[in-house]
Amino acid sequence: MQISRVAVIGMGTMGKGICQLLASNGFGVSVLDVSEDVVDVGISDVASNLERLTEKGKITNSKSAEIMSNISRKRIDDLVNEDLIIECVNENLSVKRQLFTNLDSIAGRNVILATNTSSFTIREIFGDLLGHRMAVGMHFFNPVMVLPLVELVLPRNCPKQLSDALKDFLFKNGRKIVEVRDSPGFVVNRILFKMIAESLLLSEEGVTSREEIDMAMKSGANFPMGPFELVDFIGVDVSKGILENLARQTGSQDMANASNTLDSFISKGWLGRKSGRGFYEYAGQSRTRY
Repeated sequence: MQISRVAVIGMGTMGKGICQLLASNGFGVSVLDVSEDVVDVGISDVASNLERLTEKGKITNSKSAEIMSNISRKRIDDLVNEDLIIECVNENLSVKRQLFTNLDSIAGRNVILATNTSSFTIREIFGDLLGHRMAVGMHFFNPVMVLPLVELVLPRNCPKQLSDALKDFLFKNGRKIVEVRDSPGFVVNRILFKMIAESLLLSEEGVTSREEIDMAMKSGANFPMGPFELVDFIGVDVSKGILENLARQTGSQDMANASNTLDSFISKGWLGRKSGRGFYEYAGQSRTRY
């Protein structure tokens, strides 16, 4: 079993990053989303990223052209003979379930189905499909071109041939693999969002300010960014969704309370860096406290 033909469904932040990564490493990547307009924007963003790399002298113009030539478009009905399909749609359980139900009726039996979920278990997403499909979790991290980790979630009694093929594919793409048991939030998000929930609690208790908490975790724990900066980077709305999912699956009241705390931000449209305001205000690459 060897993986060479890959499709990426969903051209949001994660889908674009995975697409660029795979295409940069010589893999043919078919991309699709809910509309051609979304695909257009996604491909344009990848091209812009490559243009910036050429301007900095990190890749040549010919390499950029080669990478773009590895990216093509497909419709979902054409996803019959891919080796691997990676789902990167919104972190919405019903949307993911419906997508894989559709793919089950389209893709050949030898096609590997992978979800890039960050908080659901693969049992929740795939359900009965795990009994008759090659279905796995493959959690990449944002930004994909910077963070090399992939949390690989394999079903019970996973054939060695499938496991070896996936690991070989990920190694060829420069990934560091942590193989994890199917569990809510896996490893990184289970730890990170506990920290975020505790940080919100400390702030609400008046122990110190949000900015001081961020500074403490950077200067005292060597984190590259503090918990509130991290929520702004991930997206306040995305963070709320992950906290909700983890609270539901683990029974954590702290995570449920943290999720509710973010409601007021979302109602005001303060979604973090992408909206220009979250826990901090953003102007270009700078941020200001409010």
